[in-house]
Amino acid sequence: MPKLNAKQAAIVSESEAASGSFLLPEGRYAAQLANVTEKEGNEYPYWVWEFTNLHNAEGDLVPGKQWNNVSTSPKAAGFMKATFEAFGFTERSDTDEMIGEYVVLHLVQNPIARGPRAGELRNAVARLAPFKEDEWDFDTEVSAPAKKSGRTASRKRDDF
Repeated sequence: MPKLNAKQAAIVSESEAASGSFLLPEGRYAAQLANVTEKEGNEYPYWVWEFTNLHNAEGDLVPGKQWNNVSTSPKAAGFMKATFEAFGFTERSDTDEMIGEYVVLHLVQNPIARGPRAGELRNAVARLAPFKEDEWDFDTEVSAPAKKSGRTASRKRDDF
């Protein structure tokens, strides 16, 4: 069974309890693609684009992940095209090739429509834009997982 070591336990003891969800301010965030999965939709499947290593406009790493759902419906083809273009890839590209690449997410806050958290605010991706490294004050190589592996590598954290 897992058990925290003494140093980890001391850090946890001094921390304030947190829940699994928090809200980022609206704005631009550089984010790294971690994963793309397909899920079943009502009429058409949709792709879930998962982003990690989010950096705010000042270049500071912020906690959390973001997701963007894009339908494979012909009516949503323009959204899928915009996603591929933001990464600098074509629609014939394999998303595995895109893992580890950065893009700019424009986050907004929207109320949750249904479910137990209905009415609470959540972050949503309003649009994606190409990432231009010279516009951001952080080193993409420091927080980059291994590329082209078909999966993302977890970052080693020194928090504990």
